[in-house]
Amino acid sequence: MWEDQFVKKFIVMVSLALVAFGMVLSASSAMAEEKLVIQVSDDNPRTMNIALNNAMNVTKELGAGGVEIEIVAYGPGLNMFAKDSKVAEKIKKAHSFGNIKFAVCGNTMKNRKWTKANLLADAFVQDAIVSAGVIRIMELQGQGYKYIRP
Repeated sequence: MWEDQFVKKFIVMVSLALVAFGMVLSASSAMAEEKLVIQVSDDNPRTMNIALNNAMNVTKELGAGGVEIEIVAYGPGLNMFAKDSKVAEKIKKAHSFGNIKFAVCGNTMKNRKWTKANLLADAFVQDAIVSAGVIRIMELQGQGYKYIRP
């Protein structure tokens, strides 16, 4: 009888320890991944380069698996993704990191009467159109993304 109670208590204690250990692992892995949204709303190649450099430097520091990054361009910043963009090569380099995505403001495109033909031909840009850049930033912040604007 004493042995049965001991075994039952032992099983309960081990089960509780495993649950607690699982919670600790889950919390630590959730904290390991950072999320960052970078706003580009200026038609200034220097600002665009800073945004791309920030994204690549953060990735180098935290690793591609340690951070999700989205660069959102709207208003005058949309020129970042124009087919004649001065930062086109750096955009391709940033995208090659694997964790850096882009969002292109559909409202700005509509106001400028732009189509996909006005954008860089890369699929990752062509497929990055969102309804509104500001709304996209708000959505990402609601998902825990930290915000910077160079």
